Amino acid sequence: IRATAEHFAGVVALGPVSTGGNDSTGIYAHTDMGSTYVIAGDVTTSGNNSAGIVNEANGTSVTIFGNANTAGANSPAVTATDPLSDVLVLGLSATTKGINSWGISASSVDGDVGVAVGFVSTEGDNSTGIRAFTENGNVGVLAGSVGTEGNDSTGIRAVSLYGDVRVTAAAVGTLGEDSDGIRAFSRDGNVNVDVLAAGTFGNDSDAIRAVALGGNVEVNAGLVGTFGAGSDGIRAFSRDGNVVVNARGPLAAVGDGSHGIHARSENGSTEVLVEIGVLGGSGADGAGVIFGGGTSAILRNQGTITSLNWRAIVNDDNNSVVENNDTVIGFVEMGGGD
Repeated sequence: IRATAEHFAGVVALGPVSTGGNDSTGIYAHTDMGSTYVIAGDVTTSGNNSAGIVNEANGTSVTIFGNANTAGANSPAVTATDPLSDVLVLGLSATTKGINSWGISASSVDGDVGVAVGFVSTEGDNSTGIRAFTENGNVGVLAGSVGTEGNDSTGIRAVSLYGDVRVTAAAVGTLGEDSDGIRAFSRDGNVNVDVLAAGTFGNDSDAIRAVALGGNVEVNAGLVGTFGAGSDGIRAFSRDGNVVVNARGPLAAVGDGSHGIHARSENGSTEVLVEIGVLGGSGADGAGVIFGGGTSAILRNQGTITSLNWRAIVNDDNNSVVENNDTVIGFVEMGGGD
């Protein structure tokens, strides 16, 4: 199905849509100067270079779908773009099998971007589960289960240069190398991540990575696990804002040089709460919790903190406090402070 117009394009396809050849998109909608709306049931493509749904607008882009599935290489399930205004994507599930085939990509320049989906799965390399990006607006991602199998395939990647970023997910997991579970970034806005469970198996694959240069960072996580080398459970950083990490479930990062939690603010404060327990990795650089703050830093432990190399807690040279209300097994390295 193909719909193009100068000011408005709409597609309503409640029945199944499928294509079998290469270069055969399931649904394509495009406007030069207006809005596009796609409402679809199930969309399936099997050829290479065959996206499930493509929605391109210059006003407002809205995509609502049931299940979008692709099998070929270079075949994303859903792509929605609008440089001028908002982008909204709502769906039940998006799955891809080929390389270079993301599940959902939603992007804007001046508008907000919102993605809400129940299930996303990708199998090929370079196939991120959910990509949400804008320069000047806010980004919001709400997901049930997201999983990727290939290398260079982040589960959820949410980025805004000047706005806020919020990611809320039930479960996110990746199997490949260089494949973070959740990667959230803002240059000038705040970053919030809430997830019930996040895990990675490959090397250099953090379960949660949340970074804000000018704004604040807050991470609330339940069950978190990483198995590869150089793969932190939670990595949270801000240059000028404050950092808050609440580890409410068990957390283990058991690979060589992996940190259970690495939380730091360069010029603000850092607060870390451990409710159940943290296990850090092995090797010279592994650690249970690394934390620090430019103005202040506090670690509150209500569970057990340890590491396979016995580096339980590591702090930088700024003012810091450890409130230990339960168990720390291993070494505690505290900086000089003021």
